[in-house]
Amino acid sequence: MSRIQGLLSRVSEGKSRGPYSRHLDEDAYAASIQRNLERMLNVRQGSLAHMPDFGLPDFNDLVFEFPDALVQLVRAVERYLLTYEPRLSRVEVSFEHPSPDPLVVMLRIRAEFVIPGSGNRRLVFVTVLTGAGQAYIRREA
Repeated sequence: MSRIQGLLSRVSEGKSRGPYSRHLDEDAYAASIQRNLERMLNVRQGSLAHMPDFGLPDFNDLVFEFPDALVQLVRAVERYLLTYEPRLSRVEVSFEHPSPDPLVVMLRIRAEFVIPGSGNRRLVFVTVLTGAGQAYIRREA
């Protein structure tokens, strides 16, 4: 007879669940959010036909909007993250000091996320948006 039991036999015998836990690893959760944000920020608006507002505006379109372009970009990132990353709340995006490269924009993203049973935690990410449209995110301690 096999030593591996199926789900129904374990339930009927009243055996415990095993090594699984309901404990949420805060660092793993924050890393998951970071990976998702990086994927999200690398999508351009209009890339998905069924969700035309998903993604960031094309930076080339914003160039003609200076000096208001950076303010528009910051507000667009805030709205985008609040809409499409439900694990985050109280999202604040700010423009960081200008990069020596005029085609690079640096943003600081501050947000909260909830750890069930433990309350809110604060996250801070530094985001680099390149002229080629790539986004790179680094979590600050």
